[in-house]
Amino acid sequence: MESSTSALSSVRSRISDLSSQWNTYSGYTAVEELKARITLLEDELDQVRQTAAEAKREYLSSVSTRSAQQKELNDLLARKNVWTEDDLSRYTQLLRLEHQLNKAESEAEQNLDSKEKLVQDTFDNLMKTVLLRYHEEQTWSDRVRTLSTWGSFAVAGLNAFLFILAILLVEPYKRKRLAQTFETRLIKGEEQSRALILSSISEFEAKLDSALGGTNIYTNTGTGSETVASASTSPSTWEASSPATEQLDTQTPQIAFSDSEFFETSVSAEQTADPETLPTTPTPTQPQPTLLAPPTSKREEERLVFASTVGVVVGAALSILIGACLGS
Repeated sequence: MESSTSALSSVRSRISDLSSQWNTYSGYTAVEELKARITLLEDELDQVRQTAAEAKREYLSSVSTRSAQQKELNDLLARKNVWTEDDLSRYTQLLRLEHQLNKAESEAEQNLDSKEKLVQDTFDNLMKTVLLRYHEEQTWSDRVRTLSTWGSFAVAGLNAFLFILAILLVEPYKRKRLAQTFETRLIKGEEQSRALILSSISEFEAKLDSALGGTNIYTNTGTGSETVASASTSPSTWEASSPATEQLDTQTPQIAFSDSEFFETSVSAEQTADPETLPTTPTPTQPQPTLLAPPTSKREEERLVFASTVGVVVGAALSILIGACLGS
């Protein structure tokens, strides 16, 4: 619990430090100082208004006192013919008191005037500070708006640079790697198909040799035809050869067959051979090579490149539009 509280306090202090640094960098510190000054001026204005109100009460009190004294003095003067000793002494006191009251009234009036002037000066200073704060806030807002606009332009320029870089470097590299991958897969598939076909041919030839026994098979690689020389279909003639057999072998003409005729001849030879001497082997069927999926055509590659280019252009346009909206 304590660790989480300390971590939270450290995060708050860090955020406060970052905020103060940003205010210093952006010039908002002057606005903060003006805010504090406005607060002090508001407090000072309240105090000055209170003192001015007290001075006004004192002035009104002195005016009322002098008015009452002046009224009493006028009453005495109205009945001057019937004065007594007490009235005379009272008249003398009122004359002395009138001088004091006039002096107190004038002092209270001067104090009230000074307090009202101080209130007016404080209020004017407060208004000037408020206007200055408004001006500084407008300046700071314009500065931040300018920075935001230039930042938006920088982001748009970066997007344009990345778009050009993708068009000039990334897309050719991707196409090259894609072509290399397709070529490698195609070559590998061709090699596998060739190996499968050669193994099937070798297996077929081995089974055919084991089925026909002494049949000599000559493969002409230049013309694609095969020459077959058959001596005899009887195993006894293969085991005991005579001069007549050798002469027959030398006189046997060589016949050239095509691939299909050779396969039919081999099958007919297996059918005419003695079933007791020839092993019964099933006729091999040539396996079909595995067909590979054709690579992507050039038109599809161009469509993919066009789609990626359009996506980058639309992203750059949206970023420019968003930056302009934020700047405005």
